[in-house]
This record gives sequence, C-alpha cells and structure tokens, in this order.
Amino acid sequence: WRWAFRILTVLCILLWQFSAFAFLLQVSAAFLCTLLACHNSARCALMELLNSQLLALLVAAALLFGNELLVQHLLVTQLVAIKLVLTLRKAPSWRLFWWLDGALAVLLFV
Repeated sequence: WRWAFRILTVLCILLWQFSAFAFLLQVSAAFLCTLLACHNSARCALMELLNSQLLALLVAAALLFGNELLVQHLLVTQLVAIKLVLTLRKAPSWRLFWWLDGALAVLLFV
C-alpha cells in the first residue's frame, strides 16, 4: 500500500497544480491527530506518511525538472519541520503537554 500511495501521490502532483495544497492540509490533519493521540504508534504511522510524501515530492520534482514552485512549496517546509519534531522529541508522557510538539513544529515552520 505504501508504493501505491507514493505512486498516486506523484501522479496527483504531476497532473494537478494545486495538489500540494491538498497534501498540506492532509499532513496538517494527520499531525494534529498524532499530537492528540500521544502514542508512539501514531508517531510511527505519521513518520511513514511523511517519508512517503517526501519521496513522492522528490520524484515529482525530478520529473518536473526541478520545478522551483514545487521545491520551495510550503508542503516541503512543513514536512521537514514535522519530521524534525518527531525525530527530536518523543511522545509526551503527560497528555496535557501535547501542544508543545505542535508549537515546536510551528516555530520550525516559520
């Protein structure tokens, strides 16, 4: 299913110029759900989604001959920021601190 997701993501990016904004919304919603879940398994699932999105963006950028609008899109920045947060911090043990990871991701995003 991972390769099917990646191939369909590449095709969507190649065929629809506004698909990166839809994927930006998808990744944002998945990150919020992961933050609210506060489980390591949710973080692993989101990491797989991020890796698939980054790989699909890399392939699409290569097929579009390094399109600057795709390489410099907000989606790339957000994927890198969320990936850094998930790599640097583990799930908070106390559920009340779920928002710290979100705040850190926003700071890295900006």
